[in-house]
Amino acid sequence: MYNSTEPDVDDWDSEDELPLSYFAKESVVWTKDHTLATHPTPFGEPYGPNVSEDIETPLILFCYFSRLEFLKKLVFESNLYATQEHGDRFTDKFRRN
Repeated sequence: MYNSTEPDVDDWDSEDELPLSYFAKESVVWTKDHTLATHPTPFGEPYGPNVSEDIETPLILFCYFSRLEFLKKLVFESNLYATQEHGDRFTDKFRRN
């Protein structure tokens, strides 16, 4: 049975193969004028970390936000890079088993 909702071969048009950008009416014009930029809406909710003000050193603050898994990955990737760049001249002196 013929379904009239299916497209017919006779309905094909060469425009079907054109990219959508071909039909765009407006083109973007870049300028150095920043007056049209929108200003952000002030954020009304509490934000930022909930950190004690008793932290004494930047190292303690860094450790507060860094997880052990991240630090292990950072050390691994740094050592891998050093090995690839310097080969035999690089020794992993700080490895703990």
